Amino acid sequence: MTVTGAERESPVVRITADAIVAIVLVAELYLTAATASIGEAYQPGISTLRAPLNPLIFLVIFAGVPLILALTLPRHRFALIKFSARVSRTGVVVCVIAFALLLILPTIDVQCREAPPPIRELRTTLWHSLTCPSFSGRSAAVALYAGALSTLIFLCARRLGKVDLEVRDEP
Repeated sequence: MTVTGAERESPVVRITADAIVAIVLVAELYLTAATASIGEAYQPGISTLRAPLNPLIFLVIFAGVPLILALTLPRHRFALIKFSARVSRTGVVVCVIAFALLLILPTIDVQCREAPPPIRELRTTLWHSLTCPSFSGRSAAVALYAGALSTLIFLCARRLGKVDLEVRDEP
């Protein structure tokens, strides 16, 4: 049995990769959750800002696409499935924690001392939303949907990985 590059990676590399994925997902979840209740009618341009920073897009690109590529690239199948499973597993953990926090935080009565900006510009509205967030059901839905997508991709990656191992074991 030959050892591939994916099996030789050090624990430091794995922990660093997981930490990077977690940091990016936390940042995207926070931005999306903090601005979830702000509509385009209230603040023009907010949807354009939020769209590329959506955690669902991140998960599709970095967990879903490698899984699809694993089906078409047999030479790199195992490494792609493993990468997809690692990203989606980190996504599940981050989203479960974020969902729990987003359900708990609105019940805690924390008053924001800063008043909303008198002049509504994208920059000032975004600053106020990030420094004094008002989380709602839409905020929790962001984490819920991202967690559901992460779970689905993780289960698919696990299933493909098991099928791949069963096929490898056959003579």
